Amino acid sequence: MLAKIQLVWCKPLRPEARCTWVHREAVANALVKDGKVTAFELVDAGAGYSSVPQVTVDGVKDAQAKVELAFGKDLAKNGSVVVLKAQDGK
Repeated sequence: MLAKIQLVWCKPLRPEARCTWVHREAVANALVKDGKVTAFELVDAGAGYSSVPQVTVDGVKDAQAKVELAFGKDLAKNGSVVVLKAQDGK
């Protein structure tokens, strides 16, 4: 079963605060078997992440994922997801 995932890039400390970092959300699909994430398919690496995003998967409670970012001079790719690996399906 494929499930939609969300990579949350910004959580303001105060509710009235806003995230001003320019970004493009990463897009990925999750392969779910027996209620566990076994793999991810990274469709779009996104850009503009300044820290590792939180991964949530529809229908999977407490999905665990390893996420790594890449940083460089190309602003269109700076702060993009380069590693997205399932940790649930060990």
